[in-house]
Amino acid sequence: MKKINKNELKKIVESYGKYVWGKPGGKSASLHDTNLRKANLKDAKLNSIAMYRSDLTKADLSGANLTQAYLWESILENAKLVNATLMHASMARATLTKADLSNSNCRNAKMKEVNLSKANLTKANLSGCDLTNADLSNATLDEVNLSGANLTGANLSGTFMRKVKLERTNLTDVNLEDAELEDIYWTKALYTPPQYEELLKRSWEK
Repeated sequence: MKKINKNELKKIVESYGKYVWGKPGGKSASLHDTNLRKANLKDAKLNSIAMYRSDLTKADLSGANLTQAYLWESILENAKLVNATLMHASMARATLTKADLSNSNCRNAKMKEVNLSKANLTKANLSGCDLTNADLSNATLDEVNLSGANLTGANLSGTFMRKVKLERTNLTDVNLEDAELEDIYWTKALYTPPQYEELLKRSWEK
């Protein structure tokens, strides 16, 4: 895994930001397979950048624009992604254990087999996301938008779910064991086996 110092990273990010906006002096860049532990990438313009298989443990990506970024198999454990934009990002098999994605926009992100256990997803937009076989165990999903998302085979055990939008969400074979559900909006959601229907009805009636 490549190592990079703070000054070099700052120059790369600034140059890439100019590249994204088509400004003079901008230059394309790649940060894949890179050690970026505790990196300060707050408000960085990283649209479409390659950061796959990189270590972003405890990195600060608050407010960063990662639209269509390539983050598959990256480690973002305890990373801060508050207000980050991750629309259409490729994040399959990434590790986001205990990450803070509150108020983030992850619409239509590709998140197959992603690990979001114990993550904070409060008010995050996950509509249209592919979360097939994802691990969201013990995560906080307060006022999260999961409309149209694919959660087939996902692990939602022990999650806290309040005012979550599950309209047209695929909940096939989802594990909801010990999950706390309150005021769930589940119109036209797809679920199996039949007992999940009663579970979701009870959550709405609370």
